[in-house]
Amino acid sequence: AEAKLTSPAEGSSDDCAPDGGGVLLPSVVPAYRAELPDKLGKQLNAACGKCAEMAGVLPVLRDLLTGALSDQAASFGASESLRDFLVYEDSDLEREPWFVQHFPPELRLGHALEAFRVLVSRFAEQG
Repeated sequence: AEAKLTSPAEGSSDDCAPDGGGVLLPSVVPAYRAELPDKLGKQLNAACGKCAEMAGVLPVLRDLLTGALSDQAASFGASESLRDFLVYEDSDLEREPWFVQHFPPELRLGHALEAFRVLVSRFAEQG
């Protein structure tokens, strides 16, 4: 227990990676770790602010990140639509009006990790 208290990964703030490590989902291939352009970051934050159901994307995006986007042999282009890949991962999303209306269609696979980071930071504080 003593070591846990002194470990920077374990005892740090909410800004830390939700999986307890210093790097968020370290297995994700670098191609899918691109920075989110300011405009897209604002769009995603605004969508989360308008629509609490956007939290429903978190488990699907996490599965995508820890599955296909963590495979070193993955050959998906970073410019592919993140929205399309989320629908491939969970086809129910395309029938959800909140997803169709609020999830920014401009997000690309390359933004997957940063989009996940935004969603976690927005919805983790709401419990």
